[in-house]
Amino acid sequence: MDKKKKLNWFKITLIFLFIIYISLYALNATGYYDGNIRRKVEFTESQIKEFEEDIANGKVVDIESYLEDQNKDYTNNASKLGYTLSKNVDDFLNKGIKNVLSILGKLLS
Repeated sequence: MDKKKKLNWFKITLIFLFIIYISLYALNATGYYDGNIRRKVEFTESQIKEFEEDIANGKVVDIESYLEDQNKDYTNNASKLGYTLSKNVDDFLNKGIKNVLSILGKLLS
């Protein structure tokens, strides 16, 4: 009779973590992470140059106009639904707790 081997979850987890480690190491070695940081720095350097040119030309400057594309909007229908749901649950629980406390207050006084 053949006995089925049990899966060794510890071994599978270690192999999975090792694969993740090798992947991250390869990304770091190829300069992928440094390239992302460099692109962000270059973007801010161009904004600084534009800001300094506007000051040198005597323009009225607003720091907010140079910080465009910094705040990305990641909202979608799922996040809006989650926010609405959590807000409704929060309101329901707050009203329920207030009602219970008011009833307890009336009973104890």
